[in-house]
Amino acid sequence: MPGDRLTTTRTGAGGRVVLVHGFTQTARSWDPVAGRLAADHEVVGVDAPGHGGSATISADLDRAGGLVVDAGGPAAYVGYSLGARICL
Repeated sequence: MPGDRLTTTRTGAGGRVVLVHGFTQTARSWDPVAGRLAADHEVVGVDAPGHGGSATISADLDRAGGLVVDAGGPAAYVGYSLGARICL
């Protein structure tokens, strides 16, 4: 839906890496990894729909993936659990 956006955090500079968390988690679960990657990458942490600061949005995996790509743009995508399914 128009206006549906996900909460993101951004840090670092360089090639972009988007980190997508697992079920019931938030982008903060990636903090130890994000801190290390940010030394030479732009790191984007995304709160998936209905998690963390992102609104509860009616979204199947395809739509959730589209929202994540809208938030992260061209990048290498890394996820675990639900985040991995969204990245695929």
